[in-house]
Amino acid sequence: MKALIINPAMNLIAEYQFPDDPMKGANELQEIVGGYIERAFVWPVEKAKNSKWYPNSREDILWCNEEGLYKFRDAFFIEGIHQWVPGPAIILGYKYNEEKNCDCTMSLDELASKIRFGRLPGNIEEQE
Repeated sequence: MKALIINPAMNLIAEYQFPDDPMKGANELQEIVGGYIERAFVWPVEKAKNSKWYPNSREDILWCNEEGLYKFRDAFFIEGIHQWVPGPAIILGYKYNEEKNCDCTMSLDELASKIRFGRLPGNIEEQE
């Protein structure tokens, strides 16, 4: 399935073919972000009408490293998120009614127009 990878250490964004297998997918998410995963932001794509919980909803989700502030200084900022995200990340789609990942709807060009790369202040070694 189509995903978008963000690597702020290289100022890189790229399309990525993410595995459909949920077991491989969980491991690959951790490999991409360099550790435990955390949902950093959600872009609603489709919302079902007349439903309290939106069971047919679809979203694009930004996954990042849960301990990113302790591990990385290279970061990125995406318009609309309102915070810098340290370390590598991935954007995947998600369908609630099927309870599984799917192609993300955000295009590479759309992400490129909204993203900035930078470096967070501080020194990781000083925190140890």
